[in-house]
Amino acid sequence: MIKKKHFLLFILIFGAAAQLGTTLLAESPLLQTYQLNPTLSMQNRIVMAPMTRCSSTQDHVPTEAMVGYYSSRGDAGMIISEATMVDKDATGYPCTPGVYNSVQIEAWKKIVDQVHQKGGLFFVQLWHAGMMSHPIYREGKTPIASSKIIPLNKKIPRTEGSLEYGYAKEMDLDEIQQVKETFIQAALNARKAGFNGVELHAANGYLIDEFLHYNTNHRTDRYGGSPEKMVSFLLEIVDGIVEKISKDRVGVRLSPIPLPSMNNLVEDSRDEAVFSLLLRELEKRKIAYVHLSSDNDVKDCGFLNRPVTTFIREHYKGTLIGCGSYTIETAEEAINKGQFDLIAFGRLFISNPFLIQSIRNGETVNNFNPADLQSLK
Repeated sequence: MIKKKHFLLFILIFGAAAQLGTTLLAESPLLQTYQLNPTLSMQNRIVMAPMTRCSSTQDHVPTEAMVGYYSSRGDAGMIISEATMVDKDATGYPCTPGVYNSVQIEAWKKIVDQVHQKGGLFFVQLWHAGMMSHPIYREGKTPIASSKIIPLNKKIPRTEGSLEYGYAKEMDLDEIQQVKETFIQAALNARKAGFNGVELHAANGYLIDEFLHYNTNHRTDRYGGSPEKMVSFLLEIVDGIVEKISKDRVGVRLSPIPLPSMNNLVEDSRDEAVFSLLLRELEKRKIAYVHLSSDNDVKDCGFLNRPVTTFIREHYKGTLIGCGSYTIETAEEAINKGQFDLIAFGRLFISNPFLIQSIRNGETVNNFNPADLQSLK
């Protein structure tokens, strides 16, 4: 027979446990830990999206200001760096960082270490601007691209005056091989710097993305003319990097639908077959993740007639990072429904350096303020 005082103690303990359980159940799904793969685990499901801030030196070396910028957000499950050049000729904007020489590697080490001290994973986004560049950034050389094309947007962003794009030249096979090698070497350099992995920037109309759209890929050789050939450039880079640093440390960012904010591609319904094939091939390779690049993924998009994550989920069952005008609430709902596994916030991280803490404490999150872009905090 249970004595009264023991019964009361039982009630108090049970009540406290029930209350604790309610608190845990009510906790945001964004704060759940996530096993990215057997090699890497995340302290929550929130990713800081890559955002080009043009904050390196003119020689493309990461700066001290970038140490504070990234470390203050290091409690994210993962940070994906701003677009980072794989080669000195890869840039399309001033003061973007690189990871192609020893000075840059050493500068990145300090930043990566600070993020790791906060518990976050850190992937570097490897980038080649392709057609979206200018000879002034390439020592007078004409920009290279999948085909001879010119961006639809005339003025080059993040530059002073009236600097405009010109035609980019079609890469020959030797140039394609050289660029593939620079991506692979950049991935090795990233590991030397301490990054947990690399994300291939295959979105937004930059070089790799140009091979994936009929509007920008007019080739008739082994890299154009059919979905199988159009995905070859990216897959060969993926395979080369996987061989060197393992599949667990490679992610890919994709934008199947041209972004309204990056009006350099024109929709073509044939692209659906290209990305369907590409996603299936990435699924076979068991890479770390696919990362969506979309201005607004909560609505039906272009010729797909459905949200981009819905399309991706039809062909890719691995880890998917959603991105695109999500709020905390809509991201929680999407994760609960299994639409994606992780959520990348960009602008929210600009206005809320301590975003994770705010979510954990149930605090009001600041709306994005364009004025916040004026300084790196």
